[in-house]
Amino acid sequence: MPLAEYIGRLLMAGIYRCKWGVINMSELTSMMNIGKEMEKKLISVGIESAEKLIEVGAKDAFLRLKQKYPSVCLVHLYTLEGAIHDIEFNRLSEDTKKELKEFSDFLKK
Repeated sequence: MPLAEYIGRLLMAGIYRCKWGVINMSELTSMMNIGKEMEKKLISVGIESAEKLIEVGAKDAFLRLKQKYPSVCLVHLYTLEGAIHDIEFNRLSEDTKKELKEFSDFLKK
């Protein structure tokens, strides 16, 4: 099943499954890599739930954060991507890291 379809089904069901079981979609901090400080920042830019973060995507979420908090950096983008895919940010594939770095570098221009 394609990832988008899988996520769509989870969102419609109001749940997110991860290797630890089922978590409440409304809790950003229930996602991998998302602590209280990142949760506060995400909420401040209109991303108030894990469901919304998945819907918006890491790049758009990072762009919103960068506009309000110019000091956010590439590692923050990695953490968002990792949270969406339920993996530790430092375990992202090299291809994914490269793509995200190119996006981050583009925003600096």
